[in-house]
Amino acid sequence: MGAWSCTVCCRASHSSLDPNAKIEAQAPLVQRSKRVIKHGAECRIDDMYEFHHGPHATFSSTAAGIIYKAKLRKDNTNYAIKQVNKDYFGKSEDAWRNELELLMELDNPNIAKIFELWEDEKHVYLVMEYCRGGNIGDLHLRRKLDISEGAIAILVRQMVSAVCHLHQHGLVHGHVCVQNFLFSEPLVQHLEILDMVVKLIDYGLTHKFTWPEEHKKANCDSKSRKALSQRRVLDLRDLTCKAPEQLEGTQRPVAGSDIWALGVVTFYLICGRYPFTREEGNYKYEKVKCAQFDFLPKDVWSHVSHDCKRFISLCLQASAEARPSAINLMSAPWMAKAANALLDRNHDLNEEVKSRKMHCPLDAPLPSATDVIDHLKVMHKLSSFQKIAMTTAAHRLPTSRLKYVHRQFEIMDTNGDGVLTAHEMYTCLESAGLDGQELLEILKDIDTDADGVIEYTEFVATMFEFQKTLQESTAWSVFRVFDQDSSGNVSKKEIKQMLCDPGTATKLENSLPNVSISSVIREFDKDGDGQVGFEEFRELLLRSDGGAGD
Repeated sequence: MGAWSCTVCCRASHSSLDPNAKIEAQAPLVQRSKRVIKHGAECRIDDMYEFHHGPHATFSSTAAGIIYKAKLRKDNTNYAIKQVNKDYFGKSEDAWRNELELLMELDNPNIAKIFELWEDEKHVYLVMEYCRGGNIGDLHLRRKLDISEGAIAILVRQMVSAVCHLHQHGLVHGHVCVQNFLFSEPLVQHLEILDMVVKLIDYGLTHKFTWPEEHKKANCDSKSRKALSQRRVLDLRDLTCKAPEQLEGTQRPVAGSDIWALGVVTFYLICGRYPFTREEGNYKYEKVKCAQFDFLPKDVWSHVSHDCKRFISLCLQASAEARPSAINLMSAPWMAKAANALLDRNHDLNEEVKSRKMHCPLDAPLPSATDVIDHLKVMHKLSSFQKIAMTTAAHRLPTSRLKYVHRQFEIMDTNGDGVLTAHEMYTCLESAGLDGQELLEILKDIDTDADGVIEYTEFVATMFEFQKTLQESTAWSVFRVFDQDSSGNVSKKEIKQMLCDPGTATKLENSLPNVSISSVIREFDKDGDGQVGFEEFRELLLRSDGGAGD
């Protein structure tokens, strides 16, 4: 049985799930930002990373800072490192710390991940995921890939999901453009569209944050809003995707500015040119301000669907208020067709793979609904320490090693907002006779940050196939997250710091009564020194038998 084949098997004897049912975890095990390693000013980033030199040593340079290409000295793994001058945030240290804390809360399969935060006297450094596939404009340089409108729709759906995730966290990118959407892996001939993963980069620090109107009153305290309103810089050097309101130079970007840019990028992907052509000496872009454009050249657009044109027209409206929100844009007919095309193509690919007598492990079909449920149940049985370790490991794994998990998540995320609700998961898994209330009980333990949904990293951590891809470098990176004093061992105190923020009024034992840190240490402390060393920690990551309970 395929993972997404619908049957009526066992449904009569199992309870269904209310579409509005919430995952009600008792308390957060760990904050998402804790997955990021934070180094103090006493540490030097040059000691651990080697910055590249030469003409291709930087990815970009903006008013906010420079993005460098660098490699970890320990294993030569490449990363993108963004260097930002502290003065750019203003005089308050709290300003940049609060803004970065918000960025580290992001968790979406189509947003480049942050792994480490460094600082020195003058700069802040973000060690980020390295996307080596070039920007999405390269599609027009690789026509041998035979890119269709349907394929572009699938890619645009990923882009909308990334922007939607930012907006739901009260953040605005402000510089969405072709150059800031990168492929995680290089484009090669015969590359399957399902394996193309787009990542949004350069978010948050190049342009000012702002709360969209609909989020001003939702889950944001006055301190956060103050931190988000510090900056007044607007970079107008590249106007290609700037919305009418941004051309004034005085108004900060709003959520609608990103929606406009998505329309411009989609137009470009379809025909290889922008809807508003640059006229020499004309930087006011009167046509942009009036949203006056034509679907040209006609020989291209005559073959494009009405739904695609309608999608672009919805984005390219002169008034920011008239443009749909990102989550509403995801409901547009063209996006719905993209979701169906994704599902159909994945089904076809599964059938192709199953029909082969021999195939590469990387071409394996998605697991069945029963397999997915089994994975969820195994994660459910792990100790709290193991759950946090697994989730941290999942955060560190590159997209190239998570192709099927990414496909699976994308299909289950029916509304495309980049997170899974209990109902979305139930809808995809009910073919295996899953009981709705049983699923809610399982998801309580998988929702490690207790925010009521399953984020991408939490989902990856449940799919135990990812353990097969764990390398020592990944295990070492996760170990470094726990080993906060760099002693080479993880102590009981450090585990507590990962499980619960220092200074929390409620003690760990009261907020998480089932957590016994001493028993965790005893189980994995093979040499009896009262701490967990690297080899012991690595063994923990490779275990998939459920381990000991809490």
